[in-house]
Amino acid sequence: MTRAKTPAMLFAWTIALLAFVRVATRGWSSIGGDFYVIWEPLHRFALNGETPYGEHSVNGSFVHTPSAAVLLYPLGWLSAGTASKLYTVAVALLIPAAFFVVFRLADEKARRRMAIAAALFAVSMPLSNAMGNRNTDPVAFALMATGILALASGRDRGGGAVIGLAVAIKPTMGLLLLLPLLIGHLRGTVWAVAVAGLLNAAGFILVPHSDLFITSALPWLRHGQSSTDLNAAFTGIPDALGLDAPLFSTAAQVVAAAFFIAIGVAYRNALKADVFAAAAFLVVAGLVIPPYSFRSYGIYLVLAAPFFLSRVERPIELVVAGVATYLILVDQGPWTSAVQLRIAGGRVVLAGLLFLILRRISQQASDEAAPTSRSGASSRYPVAGLVR
Repeated sequence: MTRAKTPAMLFAWTIALLAFVRVATRGWSSIGGDFYVIWEPLHRFALNGETPYGEHSVNGSFVHTPSAAVLLYPLGWLSAGTASKLYTVAVALLIPAAFFVVFRLADEKARRRMAIAAALFAVSMPLSNAMGNRNTDPVAFALMATGILALASGRDRGGGAVIGLAVAIKPTMGLLLLLPLLIGHLRGTVWAVAVAGLLNAAGFILVPHSDLFITSALPWLRHGQSSTDLNAAFTGIPDALGLDAPLFSTAAQVVAAAFFIAIGVAYRNALKADVFAAAAFLVVAGLVIPPYSFRSYGIYLVLAAPFFLSRVERPIELVVAGVATYLILVDQGPWTSAVQLRIAGGRVVLAGLLFLILRRISQQASDEAAPTSRSGASSRYPVAGLVR
């Protein structure tokens, strides 16, 4: 990094950190809506041994996994105010920490652009929602950033285990369990799946009536009426258009899954070569495919930022990136079907941008490899963004 670039970098990061502090202090005197529906069932679980689940999940119910109930169990022993304040401080530290982890991995070009992106993201809707409500996504987000750091450093078992822990707390980005496998480290994915699976198994054993998670929480997450009002994934587009029958949502989900499977197979070499390309692919897929997706889940885009910021070059890509950023990150008032449709559309645009970039870099790799095909191409796809 040159001396001339340092002031701009420091300015952008200062704005970002101040925004984190602003959002954290704004919620200091209140209990976040998402946090309370986690704390209150855990409080009953800790003090009276009651199940945190209800027979019929509704908006405001505990719908987290049994493993999350076990891992977050200590919060139940604290008062609501104390637990909320401690969690607010933790989240306020975890998000910028995850930023710096991802920033550390990025190459020089991505770092320069991330300085500006950090300032933009700091005042965006997803961060405001995640911090204001104090949900568990920032914790999973920070753990996944740490897992990517470990994978990029060659620690596939450690990276996989940390990602598995993140998914056990909040399976929003469960597709990231496949990240080690996508970059050629089967052992990492085995560890990720094992950690998430064992923690959930422990949860089903230790949490009373944990079967209600399967019979009550999961159906609500998949088809609950309240969930469609919060759906900003691709599958929420039929809901926003008034086509709220399960058939339309399922059809949209199948289309989205087929799209990502196709580009994953077509560009598997490009994904294997770059940990951030693989992460971007899985993060965008995780934002588009599921039938239930809050708008605050956009915080996970930070994990994909180095890939997009270092690869966006052509005019069409710049336009698409700008449109996706506006649609996803900019808040436009209360949650409505129009806002839902806007954010869902932004995620579809982002998927299109991912496809454009993967196609371009794959073509470039093929063109570069053609003259030396006889001498081998083992170094054709150097892993980008590794810790040096």
